Amino acid sequence: MSSKLNIRLKSTEQRTTDELRLDELRLELDDFDINDISLSDSIDDNFKNVIYSHPFYSENNLDYEYRVTFENDIFHLDEIKYDDNSNFDNCVTIISNVIVKPINEIKELITNNIDIRNGNPILDINNDILTIVDKNSTNFEVELENNKLVILLDLYKDLKETLLF
Repeated sequence: MSSKLNIRLKSTEQRTTDELRLDELRLELDDFDINDISLSDSIDDNFKNVIYSHPFYSENNLDYEYRVTFENDIFHLDEIKYDDNSNFDNCVTIISNVIVKPINEIKELITNNIDIRNGNPILDINNDILTIVDKNSTNFEVELENNKLVILLDLYKDLKETLLF
């Protein structure tokens, strides 16, 4: 008994809209290598020099975190509020501009885990665990500051890796 495989191709008129869309989406990847793409080429210029921390405080759909921006060898540290429900253009609000200094002035502080906000050692924090901070707590300010230090130290690790301190 012989078996044959019969394949009938549909004419263009018989093809569904989904099949035509699929043809449009097919990519020629034979000569593609992900390693050939430069990170600088794949990120919009507005986002190349920005690092966001993890949130140090959250309430409702708002995250409070640090944002580091580099501009012409100047280091900017801001406290921001990120609104998960806002559109992309309006999701970040600057709460405070914490520090603006030349990178070479803050490099040693970051390398030695010194708080760039006030010059105090970060190593004196009580623990390195984030806590869920209740705004109505009598210890709100203390717990919030501890979270800020924990996140700042984590941000330093990212900066050390990124900037090769």
